[in-house]
Amino acid sequence: MTELDEWPDQAKADTNLMLDLVGPFAQSMIRRDGIILPCGAGVTVDGALEPFAVDPGMEFPEMNDAFSFLVSSVIQERDRYRAVCLVVAVTLPDGRDALRFLVERRSRGCAALLMEFRRVGLRQVVFDDLAPVPVEPVVWGLDQGPRRVVFFAVPWHGRQAG
Repeated sequence: MTELDEWPDQAKADTNLMLDLVGPFAQSMIRRDGIILPCGAGVTVDGALEPFAVDPGMEFPEMNDAFSFLVSSVIQERDRYRAVCLVVAVTLPDGRDALRFLVERRSRGCAALLMEFRRVGLRQVVFDDLAPVPVEPVVWGLDQGPRRVVFFAVPWHGRQAG
């Protein structure tokens, strides 16, 4: 049983709605471009689904800075949302690549999910199923002041197939 299993039905529905939008988008970016800028979606207090992303025209010294910028932007607008889902590509400590999804609810509760992926051949990418991992809230956390969000794994900068 995971934290998500204990969430109310509406929270589960919101989570599925957000994951159904950002999951395929993130996968398509990895397949097409070999890289993804941090992005996500939120469910507004009125129940509308809103996607958001870091502007590809902006320059960041590190991918971690782009993710921190996205989190800061979502924190500034968090009163509009009842739930958010953020996604970023990471490299795990053992060298495997994954998409990391952070799901947070306004009314307490956060979960992180990993979707490992690997290149097979020149253009094919294989994605595994989502798996829960431990996480602390960043959007509706206890400390609501400005902060730099740090990856629990190395930011992923994309790898070209060999």
